[in-house]
Amino acid sequence: MYSPVLGGPYKLTGKLESQYVPHRDPQAVNFQLPTDEDEVAYSKYWDLADASGSRIGGYPYFTQEYVNQDGWELLLQLDMEGDNYDYYVSWGDSGVGNFFVRREDLLRLDFSKASYTWDCL
Repeated sequence: MYSPVLGGPYKLTGKLESQYVPHRDPQAVNFQLPTDEDEVAYSKYWDLADASGSRIGGYPYFTQEYVNQDGWELLLQLDMEGDNYDYYVSWGDSGVGNFFVRREDLLRLDFSKASYTWDCL
């Protein structure tokens, strides 16, 4: 029997962090990010700007194509977590689930029109 959550329940913990703009984000065109012409700088920035992982807010991560639309904010991202030994949560084949809400709805704390995406490799 398949279950995306094995060995749970799990405790959620978090910390406030800054995040670099990922290359794939539409806002990246507003910044002078390293290009693939400078392989070393590009690779280092790619690693620093990795948007994978579970989070509240910030830049979303997608395993396939970028699907976020203007005006939508990442509310919650649930990514594959664990190492198969201590804990493990999987969304299909290395997938990620994202919940989005329009900025104006978020300011009103109105989550009735939230949007959900899920994709995997």
